[in-house]
Amino acid sequence: MENKPTISGIVNTALRLVYTRRVEMLKSMLIPFALLSGLDYASEQEMSFALNITISLLSLATYTYFAVIIHRIVLLGPDSIQKWGVPAWSKRETYFFFHLFALILLSLIIIFLFAIIPQTGIFLGYIVLTYLFMRLSLVFPASAIDEGVTFKISWQMTKKHQIVMLYIAILLPLVLLLPAYFVAEISSIYLISSVIDTVAAVIGVSFLSIAYRQIKLYEYSS
Repeated sequence: MENKPTISGIVNTALRLVYTRRVEMLKSMLIPFALLSGLDYASEQEMSFALNITISLLSLATYTYFAVIIHRIVLLGPDSIQKWGVPAWSKRETYFFFHLFALILLSLIIIFLFAIIPQTGIFLGYIVLTYLFMRLSLVFPASAIDEGVTFKISWQMTKKHQIVMLYIAILLPLVLLLPAYFVAEISSIYLISSVIDTVAAVIGVSFLSIAYRQIKLYEYSS
């Protein structure tokens, strides 16, 4: 049986792969980065509700491309994607998008329901969301490499690895995003914040990729 996944093992492996495959990641990220930055900037402007929803869905679709590309580079290698990272939309992206949209919709419903509880409602809602996301998020790296993991399977896979997933899927990505938040607060240069945000997202997605691979090997190797 494979060694049990650890936080340090996942982090070290992911950072090493991000470094060794940084050139391929940079090339593949240029177009998604430009699209996400433009859509993020547009979302800051005043617009109608319909246009706001349209931009949100476009951002979600662009993030789907972004995440699928990174997951594939980490798990399958640079040859698994096109040179500039712009594949045609396929069942793979649709599966990823559907699960991402479902998780976001579930999050909104939970926040709405918990908001009716006085004082602590929102806090409790975020606790529930944190727990759900760390148990369900393995569906994303799996779907990026065409392995049909469902939310139910992800829940089963993470049963014995909840502390690891808390750090890998929640806490460490939040820490990585802090610099982008502070830069956005003190700087009027929007591009700098976007670059830091994108680098943090690449590393966070890579953490999730390696967590999926190591947990799968541990749980299913004979």
